Amino acid sequence: MPEKLITWNNRFDRIDTKAEIAWIRHCEHDGHTHMSARKRFLQFIHCMRFMEQTPKTVLDVGGNRGTGRWFASKLPDASVTILNASPKELGGWKPFIKADAAHFILKKKFDLIILGELLEHVYNPDGVLASAMLSLAPGGYIYITTPNLACIYNRFFLLLGFSTMNYFPSLRYRSGNPVLGGKKDEFGVIPDHKSVFTWRGLVDLLHHYGYEIIHSDGYDYGQKEPFRTVGDRYYHIPVSGPRSVLNELMPKSWREGMTFLCRISKNASAEHARKGLYRGSVWDL
Repeated sequence: MPEKLITWNNRFDRIDTKAEIAWIRHCEHDGHTHMSARKRFLQFIHCMRFMEQTPKTVLDVGGNRGTGRWFASKLPDASVTILNASPKELGGWKPFIKADAAHFILKKKFDLIILGELLEHVYNPDGVLASAMLSLAPGGYIYITTPNLACIYNRFFLLLGFSTMNYFPSLRYRSGNPVLGGKKDEFGVIPDHKSVFTWRGLVDLLHHYGYEIIHSDGYDYGQKEPFRTVGDRYYHIPVSGPRSVLNELMPKSWREGMTFLCRISKNASAEHARKGLYRGSVWDL
């Protein structure tokens, strides 16, 4: 489908990057939490141009007070609900829904569902995509951001026989990649990325569940300030500036992060989607 600019949101054609990053930091500090991949928020502003109608109800799956406040500021006429299994991440945000991101069935339907830096943290990404589809209002949109397993750095690391930088087989140790700093017995980054897709892999999975991709892009995770990982631990991203420049030179399918704005296609099947909600062992299938 050819990309089409929508007139209602032409005010987002130009983005004051410095001002937006400053606002993201403010929301982050106000929420006493970390909002990873700041550039995904800038790309959301860009994606707004491809929506045919203003969302009135928004569901931020796995979000927190900081992300909720930011999305509410960009959609002032919308009600932003956060779905999270951990209420302590919400900082008193209302409305909220306590639920498992990989298995939620909601009576209320939403015009926009946000899956921001979420898929990589779950063991059943099918459940996330299926739950989101079943909770989406007719004509609604889903905004997805997630790391790219086939980014330029991982391609280089694999050639050298190193582990990738954004997928961790162990929940406790970072092994096989000397670039990831820190002591051997400490977390440098949160090692719970279990469902990390290549660009082609995620595109195929979205199509399997009946999603139509309206717009896609890529981004990097570079930032000057350290970000909070586990508890009070902080992680300094290596060579933040050069990696941002390198990502801009790469095709979007080679960048560190992936962005997809989707909606449900006419051929999508709710019955097919419900099969993705399976919560038992794969050995029982």
